[in-house]
Amino acid sequence: MATNVAFSGLGDRSPPLVSSALVAEYKRAHHEMIAALRTMDEMAIEPPTTLLKLSHTRLRITRAANDSRAALYKVLAILSRVPSPTIARKMEVLEQLHAELREAARLHMTAWPHAAAQAEWKTYYRSHAEVARLWRHVIERERQFLYPML
Repeated sequence: MATNVAFSGLGDRSPPLVSSALVAEYKRAHHEMIAALRTMDEMAIEPPTTLLKLSHTRLRITRAANDSRAALYKVLAILSRVPSPTIARKMEVLEQLHAELREAARLHMTAWPHAAAQAEWKTYYRSHAEVARLWRHVIERERQFLYPML
């Protein structure tokens, strides 16, 4: 059974508890996204020779993105119950960042089907690098905003 971890850094309020299992899920999702992006970064040095490796890496990034968002939304659902203007502002910033990220990722994936990505690897990778940079920025903001409260 998961233990509960109280939020810290919220003054003397008595906020709801976040389970240690949810905290672990959330941090694991960040770790997996960073690892998936690193795999794609490694391919910048040596482009994939088959669509299979590229497809596998893109699928891994997509799964990591879905897991990361799902864990984030669970955390935000709990935080939304804490009456704090500071938390509300941080949640708004994160929601805006995620909206920008989703749109950038959608445009990138639409513009670069697998065969085109392999055929024009350097151009594809520059496009991917922009989305990856945004992902890393979002994760860093989440760490700054949310980790101290978990």
